[in-house]
Amino acid sequence: MKKGMFFLFIVLASCRPSDHWIDWNENGDMDTYEDTNESFDDRAKDLVSRMSLQEKISQMQRESPAIDHLGIGKYSWGNEGLHGVVAGNDDLTSTVFPQSIGIASSWNPELVKQEATAISDEARALGKKLGNTKFLNFWSPMINMARDPRWGRLQESYGEDPLLVTKICQAFVEGLQGSDERYIKTAATVKHFIANNVDYQRHYGNSEIDEKLLRDYYFPAFKANVQKSNVQIIMSAYNALNEVPCSSNEWLLQQVLRDEWGFDGHVVSDCGAIYNIHANHHYVKTPEEGVAVAVKSGTDLNCGGQYTKFLGTALEQGLLEEKDIDKAVKRLILTRMRLGMFDPPEMLPYSTIQEDIVEQAAHQDLALKAAEESIVLLKNDPLPGEKNNFLPLSKDIQSVAVIGPNADVCVYGNYSGVPSRGITPLEGIQQIVSDDTEVLYAQGSAIHDFRLPPIDSKSFFVSGELKQNGLKAEFFNNMELAGEAVLIRTDTNLVHEWWNEELFPSDLVHSDKFSVRWTGKIVPEESTNYMFSARTTVMSSDLDKGIRIYLDNELVLDQWTSHCGWETGITKKLEAGKAYDFKVEYIEDIDWAAVVIGWKALQATLLEEAVETAKKADAVILVLGSRNDTEGEHLDRQSLDLLPEQEVLLRQVYEANPNTVLTLVNGSPIAVNWADEHLPAILEAWYPGQAEGTAIANVIFGDYNPGGKLPVTFYRSANDIPAFQDYDIRKGKTYMYLKQEPLYEFGHGLSYTEFAITNVSMKQQELSKDGMISISFEIENTGDMEGSEVVQLYVHEQNAYPIPPQKVLKAFERIFLQSGEQRHMSLSIPVTDLATYHLAQQAFAINTGTYDLILGNSSEDVYYQDQFTVTD
Repeated sequence: MKKGMFFLFIVLASCRPSDHWIDWNENGDMDTYEDTNESFDDRAKDLVSRMSLQEKISQMQRESPAIDHLGIGKYSWGNEGLHGVVAGNDDLTSTVFPQSIGIASSWNPELVKQEATAISDEARALGKKLGNTKFLNFWSPMINMARDPRWGRLQESYGEDPLLVTKICQAFVEGLQGSDERYIKTAATVKHFIANNVDYQRHYGNSEIDEKLLRDYYFPAFKANVQKSNVQIIMSAYNALNEVPCSSNEWLLQQVLRDEWGFDGHVVSDCGAIYNIHANHHYVKTPEEGVAVAVKSGTDLNCGGQYTKFLGTALEQGLLEEKDIDKAVKRLILTRMRLGMFDPPEMLPYSTIQEDIVEQAAHQDLALKAAEESIVLLKNDPLPGEKNNFLPLSKDIQSVAVIGPNADVCVYGNYSGVPSRGITPLEGIQQIVSDDTEVLYAQGSAIHDFRLPPIDSKSFFVSGELKQNGLKAEFFNNMELAGEAVLIRTDTNLVHEWWNEELFPSDLVHSDKFSVRWTGKIVPEESTNYMFSARTTVMSSDLDKGIRIYLDNELVLDQWTSHCGWETGITKKLEAGKAYDFKVEYIEDIDWAAVVIGWKALQATLLEEAVETAKKADAVILVLGSRNDTEGEHLDRQSLDLLPEQEVLLRQVYEANPNTVLTLVNGSPIAVNWADEHLPAILEAWYPGQAEGTAIANVIFGDYNPGGKLPVTFYRSANDIPAFQDYDIRKGKTYMYLKQEPLYEFGHGLSYTEFAITNVSMKQQELSKDGMISISFEIENTGDMEGSEVVQLYVHEQNAYPIPPQKVLKAFERIFLQSGEQRHMSLSIPVTDLATYHLAQQAFAINTGTYDLILGNSSEDVYYQDQFTVTD
């Protein structure tokens, strides 16, 4: 504070517009960083120059503290808004939209932009409520390519095709950031840069990808959002790319992202990724070297760990210079300035957004519309001997049974906020049918939770004499359970969180790279089916090993070769009071080890009740699928099938009542092969958000005509695709390189009405490299219902080298038509969109020669096919 300016300070501080107040210099003028007439770049540079080194370092972490004498308020960077604002507080609710994979199924970028606009409106309102200490930026959206259906986070993605992901993501980013020329509404983040698609080994894994595949397949969505959507934040990935950790990859973060693409925002690490550089990737030897190489490579903000501590020691050791810190902090301050944190509210177009916009009626309506447009009708056939397709059902049906573990719950998916009210499928169906319709309900099978209750110590016995509770625990200072145990003791439970030093077994056991075997007897209290689970955070980079459970020498849970799926999926019928041999084997490699062994007694009556309920109804709506406890972050899958008990439920319900429609509520593709062969109708609803039940009911009973299309391929089996860890899609992944016939192809989706495409013509069939590919057609809704069709344009290069994709999506449009309505349409793409990356020239180039042009309503269902040539 300047002497003699006390009264002036009080006046200005009392009406300060944001987290900053004006501090006049000795001449009575504003400092450069306070002057709104100066550029953000000059203001940020000036502000950073006024910070001490420790103040600058303090800003490079997720929770950035206030610097009062400069008017910098505290700010929390770690916000999520993937499909609604994640408030992180039970008292703060928000509108919840469909999960990302669902909204991508709409193939409607304009709808996506409307959704993101609503999210950013609510974010501004919630930010105002909390004093703008958070909610002004989001670590969303996630745009890694959904190249493999086993990935636990596929639900957060926009699909397997670069164009679709790009268009959906651009719309989402534009909705979050707004359209003002000076200020951004909220700062969007595209993540994870790059090739982060195997969750169980993400902290140490390496993605081997040649530069052609990177630039043709993995880069396009990131590049487009940098160059066309002005995205403000990039999150780097946990994994390494071609042996170099992404958070310390100078080629990736500096040469490509900033120098080549022109990115001028900031880069944040994924949470804990900086620690991985030395501890898990072993790219450098010390944490100081890790933070130094990260900052020098272009990572500006850290999420997680003692980053700021190691920054200080890295500077002391000469691994970093203060100018490296200045560069990073300036980028962070620039983001905050673009958000308007240092300017009067009257300059900020978003300052007028009021708190009552959160969950307003318009947003509720939009959530329903988004859910309806996201639903994909996978199958709809007549029952044997019937003429009409099974769906839609009549609202006047005499009785309907709603069955399934997902029938009376809203499943929102990863990174979801909490709405004031969510409508379950059961509730939606109860609300839509006539007053005379009887609605029956049965759960049918277990509701899965990977956090199954830990097995009580009273169920464990050291020996068959059943006198001493516990299990014999043998610890080995190797990862092979080999040699003599270095510690033998009795453990009375199987709940261990060994990152807590107080809980670590003994000084005799290594803190990393050890193994444990527990053996003894387990005695259940009641006779029924039991399910076992293992919750672990093991990360075994060399051996890819983890945990397995044996019951009477039978392997009932196997996570020895991966950490895909933490529940056994096997139910065992156990007798009360009987002693069973029990053994658990566990391998721990690197940091963050923990293990929790749980079990759950399953109610045998659930299945019987469901079957009896199905027999009583005129039709059955079976709601199956998954939850965040069976797929999600940290939780990849081994199998694409329904959970075993859900498959049993499906078959027995159908046998009891063939008038059954299957509705899937899930986040990634499920191989419902048997259902496709037998059931008349199948819906894919994904995780539809707060309007889940209303949207599903509207589709099933005909108030809304489904028109969503699959953004990913539904394979018949995990055996039909190459290894999960293999990032080379050319070996048989995605619709572009598919080798096996899929269950449902990319772009597939049916309707209750019919569409005719006629009078298709190409404007030119011989084009120069600066020409335009243009195709026109007539589309008519020839059925009885209003509906929509997604017209998709694919191109195949006949002489592509070395491994040509079968086809590549180049344009699409979702067209809504009334019954009987006809419209003239055209799709056009520049020939430059055909350019692919040439390794020899290290550049993109357009190949001359013959191309196939394919117009259809899926990647396999073709309306029209022709050829054109590209000449020099």
